Amino acid sequence: MPIIEKYSNINPKILDFILFSNIDTPSILDVGCWDGNLGKALNYNKFKCYIDGIDIAKEMLFKAKKSGYRNIYHIDLNQVSISSIKKKYDLIILGDILEHLVDSNKFLKDVSSVLSKNGYLIVSLPNVGFIKYRILHVLGKWNYTETGIMDKTHLRFFTLGSMKEMFFRYGFNVIGQKSLCAVPFAFWYFKILGKIWPSLFSLQIIFKLKRVNKYET
Repeated sequence: MPIIEKYSNINPKILDFILFSNIDTPSILDVGCWDGNLGKALNYNKFKCYIDGIDIAKEMLFKAKKSGYRNIYHIDLNQVSISSIKKKYDLIILGDILEHLVDSNKFLKDVSSVLSKNGYLIVSLPNVGFIKYRILHVLGKWNYTETGIMDKTHLRFFTLGSMKEMFFRYGFNVIGQKSLCAVPFAFWYFKILGKIWPSLFSLQIIFKLKRVNKYET
C-alpha cells in the first residue's frame, strides 16, 4: 500500500466522537493529521470547528493547510514535546499515534498542557490481543507487516487492558469506548463479537477520555 494512502484513511469511530461531542465550535488539535482528510470530513459534515494539525511530514502539512487547517505544526513528537504548542484545545485527536512514540507515557503526561480544562482526548489504538494475533503469537510467529496491528513502524503494542491501565495511570477516565473490526462482510459476526468482547474480537479500540486528576508518580 502506498504510504500516502496508508495514512489518509479516516477512522469513522473517531469522526462519530467528534460530531457528537456536544461542544459548540470546538477547537481541535489533530495529532498526526497527515494531509488533513479528517478536517475535510468534518467540513463535509458541516461541522463548525477550528482545527489545527501536527505532523512529521512537512509536505503533507501544506496539504492540510490547503484543506482548511488553521495552524499547522511541523513536529517530531519523539524529539519535541507537545507542550511546545502554546494553545489549549477542546478536543485532541490521537488517531493511531501512541503506538508510534518512543515514550507514549511521557506524551500522556505532557498532553494536558494543551488540553482545555473541560476538554477531551479521542484516542484510537490497535489491539494486539485480537484473536488472530493471539493464535499466531502462541505459535511463535511475530511477523511485522506493512500495515495493521503488526505494522513495522509500531514501537509499542497494546491490549485493551494495558490501554485502560495506561490512561488511568496518567489521570484520564474512559467516558466512551467504541470497537472497530474491519473484516470482510462474510465475517460480519466478528463485528458483533467485537462489541461484546472487544479485548478478543476488536482490531482497533477508540476511546473518549477526560482528564480527572494528576498522573501517578
